[in-house]
Amino acid sequence: MKLQAIRYFIAVVDAGGLRAATKTLPISQSTLTVALRQLEDELGAPLLHRSKRGVIPTQFGRAFLEHARIIDRESRKAREKVAQLRGHWEGTVSYATSPAISLSIVPPAIRAFRKRFPAIQLRCVDGMYPSTLSALRDGLLDFAIGPCNTEDLDELFVSEPLRPADPVIICRRDHPLRKARALAELRDCEWAIFGNAAGGGIIEQAFGDAGLGGVKIGMICESFMALPGIVALTDMLGVLPRQVLDDTRWREQLATVQTEPPLPAPQVSVLRRTDIPLTPAATELLGWIRHFANQPQREGEAGPGAG
Repeated sequence: MKLQAIRYFIAVVDAGGLRAATKTLPISQSTLTVALRQLEDELGAPLLHRSKRGVIPTQFGRAFLEHARIIDRESRKAREKVAQLRGHWEGTVSYATSPAISLSIVPPAIRAFRKRFPAIQLRCVDGMYPSTLSALRDGLLDFAIGPCNTEDLDELFVSEPLRPADPVIICRRDHPLRKARALAELRDCEWAIFGNAAGGGIIEQAFGDAGLGGVKIGMICESFMALPGIVALTDMLGVLPRQVLDDTRWREQLATVQTEPPLPAPQVSVLRRTDIPLTPAATELLGWIRHFANQPQREGEAGPGAG
């Protein structure tokens, strides 16, 4: 099975037709047709259904497409790895980070990395566990960083502890319960939680540990960056990484609620595929991220938050 034929197949599916695919491929439509027929003969099944409206993958084509994309990505990564080991530092590193990591550790790590490897293209995706697992599984990401429950990971992934999270309870600055010291005082409050349960999971765990029953959810918010403004202008409470709180434009209109015991602090970890070694470039970037994750807090700066 020729790698080039696999790439032709992917290009045709993405373009929706042979003629459209030839606009991005350095071959004629007739040559492309021959290559696809040879691929179908080799697999013993029709991969594409051709009609006046274009080309779509058949049942067999859809099944093969998933593996074709993985083969294509891994072959490109293998080429990049060999080139980097030979001293040709080029290629791409793709990673996902949680909001607080993006605001605290990643910027100085990228600055240091770019000074040494300016030809490496970086691709950063906002993402939280467990939504990042599918992209890691498909090879779309080299690694992901954020709070996660490592007990739920299957053998396909390996995790490396990076630092503890630092979640805080927030409310509007003049909220009547801003000076509450016991979590039980917040029992009847409504909460605005982050959509993937990162914030909701923490407060729900805290309520459960304290025997307070269920959390009253007033809003599910899909954006960490939008949540501070919502809390600042309503009676709802929320949970944010401290770094996100300290960097938001709403900081002066928000207060933190210091309860005892403190909120559970999930571990911020690096996640990656067990069976896919990192390229030298990805290893270098991750090394800088580890370096800045272990740096002490500078006086006058807010400490790095959790994911």
